[in-house]
Amino acid sequence: MKIRGNKVFGLLIALFSTIAFAIFILFYKVFATKPPDPQIKYGEFPFRLEYEINGEIIVIEDTVICEYDGIGWNEGVGKHRKWKQYLADNGGDDLLLLIIDDTKKIYASVGGAKYYMGDEEAHIVRNSLTPNPYIVEVDGNITRYRSISEEDLFEKYAIKFTNWEYSTPIVNSFN
Repeated sequence: MKIRGNKVFGLLIALFSTIAFAIFILFYKVFATKPPDPQIKYGEFPFRLEYEINGEIIVIEDTVICEYDGIGWNEGVGKHRKWKQYLADNGGDDLLLLIIDDTKKIYASVGGAKYYMGDEEAHIVRNSLTPNPYIVEVDGNITRYRSISEEDLFEKYAIKFTNWEYSTPIVNSFN
C-alpha cells in the first residue's frame, strides 16, 4: 500500500511540475518585452555567383528579397523580429547547385534576411566570402540537411566557387 501511495505522489509532483512550467512559459510569452520594429522593412540585395562543375562554368545572378514579417516567439529566444526571404528569380531561399539523384541535392545559402537587413546580433559574425553549401537528402518522409565544406564539395562533387559578388547589409535602426 505504501509503494502505491509513493507512485501516486510522484505522479502528482510530475503533473504539478509540468503545469507550473507550462504556466511559466505562457506568462513569459505574454509579458516578454516586444523588440522594436525596424525602420527599414524591405530590401533587395543582388548577387552574382560563379562556380565550376567538372570544368563547366555556371553563373547565377539573382536578388535576395527580404521583408519584415512581424514579431515571432519561441522558447529559446523569446519574442523576436521575423523576416521573410526569397530569391527573386526562383522563389526559393537558396540556390540549387547540383541534383545528384532523386533523393540528394546540393544547395548554397546566400545569407539570411537578418544579415542583409542589419538585424544581426553583435555576437553573430557572417562570413560572406563564399556562399555556404549544404546537402539535402530525402529518405521517405525524413529530410536531412547537412553542411559540407568547400574542400569536400570539390573533392566529392567537383564543385568549386570561383567568384562571389554580393550586396552588403544595410544599416538599419529599430524604433
